[in-house]
Amino acid sequence: MGNSKGIKLFSPATISMLSYGLKDVSIAIEKPGNEILVKTNSKTGIDIITYSKEKEDKNNVKASVRAIAEAFLSEFDSEEGVDIEIFNRIPFQAGLAELEANITGVISALNDILNAHFENNHLFDFIITKADELGIDILASAVAANLFGGIILYNKNLHHPIQKLYAPHGLNLTLIEKRNKIDKTIFENISSNELFEQSKNNAGFIKSLFTTDHDLLSNSLKYNVFDEKIASNIEWYNDVKQISYDNEVYSIGFSHYGETAFIINPNTLIRDENNKAIIEYFKNKNIKAKLIETVISLNGIFKY
Repeated sequence: MGNSKGIKLFSPATISMLSYGLKDVSIAIEKPGNEILVKTNSKTGIDIITYSKEKEDKNNVKASVRAIAEAFLSEFDSEEGVDIEIFNRIPFQAGLAELEANITGVISALNDILNAHFENNHLFDFIITKADELGIDILASAVAANLFGGIILYNKNLHHPIQKLYAPHGLNLTLIEKRNKIDKTIFENISSNELFEQSKNNAGFIKSLFTTDHDLLSNSLKYNVFDEKIASNIEWYNDVKQISYDNEVYSIGFSHYGETAFIINPNTLIRDENNKAIIEYFKNKNIKAKLIETVISLNGIFKY
């Protein structure tokens, strides 16, 4: 089996725009992210020897990672043994795509140490196909954002289904890590008029990325028909929303089904002022929450 080979890489979290009605748009961010170490050994098969914070893994992400990793080895009839270490920095069940980060990171690492030489498009196809075969619920746009970085628009009906959109320069993001309780039925009880109005907002958001129109970006994200419905279960959100808009942030909204709120700031000065005000608000209300400052990851997964 030759000499042992290894690789260490960083796989970023992604913000899903599902709560805006844009299931197929995801944004890779520089932090948080998971560190993944993969190396060959003298045995055969997959062995996940380290998996931090496993007790928090309520959705059994670890089993899904193992299943797709084993499928990758089988694809090449590989007799290599592989040790995997995963250090989970992305909070579980926070709507930041920890499943996609771990699966995509591990497959990228295996592709490297097994000298498979798959391009990212082929890795994407493999992950999506195997996840479907194995019954793993995976968000395709988040997988693509991990592999390619930036802001991804995915449309499976196109000949080239992955579109990497322009990421406006200078934007800073703040995540409010609070693990909000979610109600998925919110997305089932939307009227046709509300969907029509939201489609116009979403069209404005996509256009703003092509035209680098920051005012359009802000206005199109500021008005979201899902926002009020999601926020109805979150006692602090409307106060923080008002604080943020008073400080002239571009927008505040939710990732995925609403598990984590995120703020888009036009610059670091406004970000710092607004974060300070939010921290003070949480302190006065005795609310435990963590703010994470980050930016868009233009490259996605990277090797150390």
